[in-house]
Amino acid sequence: KFDVTVDFDADASKLSLHFINKTNVKNFQQIFTKAEIAKITARCQLSMQHLYELIVDQLSSTEFIEQSCRVFVYGDAKQAMAKSTIFAQSTEVPSATSNVSDAVGDGDEGKLDDTMLNNVNDKPRAALLFVTHFNPSKYLHCNFCFVAPEKHLSDVDRFMIKFNEVQIENQQLKSENEQLKQGLDVITQNVQQLQQKMQSMQQQQNASKNENAQLQQKMQSMQQ
Repeated sequence: KFDVTVDFDADASKLSLHFINKTNVKNFQQIFTKAEIAKITARCQLSMQHLYELIVDQLSSTEFIEQSCRVFVYGDAKQAMAKSTIFAQSTEVPSATSNVSDAVGDGDEGKLDDTMLNNVNDKPRAALLFVTHFNPSKYLHCNFCFVAPEKHLSDVDRFMIKFNEVQIENQQLKSENEQLKQGLDVITQNVQQLQQKMQSMQQQQNASKNENAQLQQKMQSMQQ
């Protein structure tokens, strides 16, 4: 459902996460500083480099994603941060059907980054919560939680995203068609070889029939 891009800038000590919903082309993005990563990994300390490698590894296969990664989308960053606080205190992978209703309450709101807050007159922006589970041993289990607010995409940006998706799909279809064509060519060659074998067998049968007929004629003439 989501295209995910993870970038790490070692020189600037920044980690960025970018999620694009392939269904509705909504865009969620956030850049995390070294200080913010230190807060996120406070329970299970990891360097930014190692955290980046962990996320990349866990996103590398469907099996790892199902085991260790969760994505939730909330109505605004406040709700996402509240749920992030709860998940960060847990030692288990969140349920994929977790409900936000139990997250927003007194004392559970967490701190909001200024870049995640909307202006008073702005329409509330949705926010994405990405949770990755880290269990280096049976005694240590942590959830690293990342909140990424929705970023506005212009019509041109949306068009280009869809255009690129269509190009990729077309390329995949061309590749599949080429494979189907190659498969069809192999089948056609096999059919032609079978037809040639059948013709050869038919010729052999006709030759055997002619030989049998000649033998019968000789036997009849000898009997006379």
